[in-house]
Amino acid sequence: APIILTILIRLNFVKVTTLIKKQRYAIVGIFVFVSLLPPTDALSITLMALPLVALYYVTIFINRGYRPDIAKPPLVEINQLSDNKEKIYV
Repeated sequence: APIILTILIRLNFVKVTTLIKKQRYAIVGIFVFVSLLPPTDALSITLMALPLVALYYVTIFINRGYRPDIAKPPLVEINQLSDNKEKIYV
């Protein structure tokens, strides 16, 4: 789950702020998913859901400083190599 969320964040499909705002829905979704797995008693569901919730927060923690506008490499104009002054971006 952290790898998939990190890829989605890096591809700019999901923002970290969205993950923080929608954390309640994510936790409920985790518990619903875990409740479909056996065994179905409350203690087992909680013990199986806690690592997934922890991984969700670890993903937010790791990617909290990622900003897609800064992560893009800057465009550099190279005019020294061409005589007709075409703009070449690297």
